[in-house]
Amino acid sequence: MESKWTLVGQRILNIMSSVLAIVVTLAWLGLSVDTAIAQTKKSQYSSAADWNLKAENLQPRGVNPYYLPLLSGSMYVFEEPNFSDEGDEGHYRKEVRVLEKTEPFDIPSIGGKFSCAIVEEKEFLNGKQFTKSHNYYCIDKVSNNVYVFGEMAWESSSRESADMSDTVTESWRAGEPDDYGLTEPGLLAPGSFFLGARYMIDGAEGKALVGGENVESGLTISTPAGTFDNCVRVREYDLLDVGDITDKGYCLDVGIVSDTSDGKLVEATALKNYKPRRTALGPAPEERSMVAPVRKISDEKAKEIALAAVPGEVTAISIERKLGGLRIVVEVIAKDGTETDVIIDMETGKVLGTET
Repeated sequence: MESKWTLVGQRILNIMSSVLAIVVTLAWLGLSVDTAIAQTKKSQYSSAADWNLKAENLQPRGVNPYYLPLLSGSMYVFEEPNFSDEGDEGHYRKEVRVLEKTEPFDIPSIGGKFSCAIVEEKEFLNGKQFTKSHNYYCIDKVSNNVYVFGEMAWESSSRESADMSDTVTESWRAGEPDDYGLTEPGLLAPGSFFLGARYMIDGAEGKALVGGENVESGLTISTPAGTFDNCVRVREYDLLDVGDITDKGYCLDVGIVSDTSDGKLVEATALKNYKPRRTALGPAPEERSMVAPVRKISDEKAKEIALAAVPGEVTAISIERKLGGLRIVVEVIAKDGTETDVIIDMETGKVLGTET
């Protein structure tokens, strides 16, 4: 008769064998374990295929009851006086504003052309700006859902850098191809809040994959800007970084008021009797000069251009600061193993040079 410990050992070996078989299968399919796990997690949330998106219903301006009004000039500010992250400490400030200009999209799978609002975010630490992003948001005139259709983000190479445009940290657009097919839009703020609802907030599998869950309602939340009733809590899960979880508080007719990563609301145009507020750092943090690039060349087109210049296999496409500006950089591996970066103008598609 086998001992209990022998049976336990056999079960452990069986489990390990099953895990190994899964890993081997994934490798045979060309998928990493991390990718497979992320795709499995994504299946637990509703996504674009479930939302009945139609281009004719999407517009850049409108009002969702729980989010910043998508109206030109609408803004809010968050602060966290005791910010600490990877050695950076001090007074953190985040400014979010809806710009007057909009961003055009053309996605045939949902009906063609439409425009999204550009919502600009700026982050400051101890009065020095270190990031900026342009987020592309649309509101559905039928459901009042606010959808995310992409992002372009910049970050300085250091907290002391004077050049805000030297590094693009993230760039994705719904409807453009990536390694997983066409990048999908996300649902930022549902028009109606239902407890337990789970939905994809960012749908770029290789770059930004975030799921949201409505976890609580009927809250009262206090912030430096005031105390608000009729609030809800949304929990966000980064599906590409296990353990990265953020809780956000949204209040009816005010918008977002708290964020476990960014602090709490200090001012917003949605507040009654709104008046600009002086911060602990003074009337206005120092803003660095940044010029947003106009990208007219998709990843697929950039790949085609690069392979015409340097035959081989494309292994990566990124946006980097090269030759005095932001450029599309396509990494190509030739048959002899030589690795070459093809540098392409973002607007014209012209090959500006190569680096090996």
